[in-house]
Amino acid sequence: MLVEVARLGSVSKAAEALGLTQPTVSLHLKALNTTLGVPVVERQGRGIRLTESGHLLEHHARRALAELERAQQALESQRDLSKGSLRVGAGISVGTYLFPEIVKDFSEQHPSIELRVEVGADNDVADLLKRGELHLGVLSGVGNHPDLEARDITAHPLVAVVGPGYAGASKGKMSKEQLRDATLLARRNGSETQRLADIYLAGMRVKPAGRWGFDTPEAINGAAKAGLGVALVSELTVRRELRDGELVKVNFAGAKAPPSVPVQVVRSVHHAPSPAERAFLELLESRIA
Repeated sequence: MLVEVARLGSVSKAAEALGLTQPTVSLHLKALNTTLGVPVVERQGRGIRLTESGHLLEHHARRALAELERAQQALESQRDLSKGSLRVGAGISVGTYLFPEIVKDFSEQHPSIELRVEVGADNDVADLLKRGELHLGVLSGVGNHPDLEARDITAHPLVAVVGPGYAGASKGKMSKEQLRDATLLARRNGSETQRLADIYLAGMRVKPAGRWGFDTPEAINGAAKAGLGVALVSELTVRRELRDGELVKVNFAGAKAPPSVPVQVVRSVHHAPSPAERAFLELLESRIA
């Protein structure tokens, strides 16, 4: 109940979503205040919001609900893969360029499994995994976290690309001086690919004169095609453009090759994989291989 109130910001909307009356929800909230000895909700204009104590309780409630759902799914899935649900997430690059066909194949092979997919910044998907709201994620990296385990399944090279005829590149090469004078077309915060690109540039001791931020790989590709600057991106996101000549790969004179961007399967350490998770992982790894 508290989770729905937090999500919808309204007692009446939460009551409607739960199939209860508004007085019933209000009574339960008052009972929570009395039992805990601290208020869990407070008025905000015409709506309602959680107090600091309420947010703490909601966090644990979400995890408890997620574990209860896992237990129900585990009992159902002991029989076969004809029932249950699976919640998977992916970073934007993986979710855009690898996931669609894999998700399509999984849905066709296991039509009775309710599949939910979340695609977003690596950090956002990792947060959903930490809160137990996803079963597994396919990301470019999440760092070390006690609640998560990560396993590399492949990697894609980081490549520098420009539009055809870009004035700052000649025959697929750029000097460090030309790169310093260029505009870097970059992903916004939360992208592991961009973090690796920035580390690479720092190692070269090069800071481009300008920097434009974009939310998606497609937006960066479009800006690069238009000749607006240089992009350091995962090769996964520009395969078609490089093949069709819409973008050109460039090397930086006197610099080592850029690193590769890992692709990792990330999951919680607190539960064993269900049959649906194992089936999805087998399909994922076979398609990537």
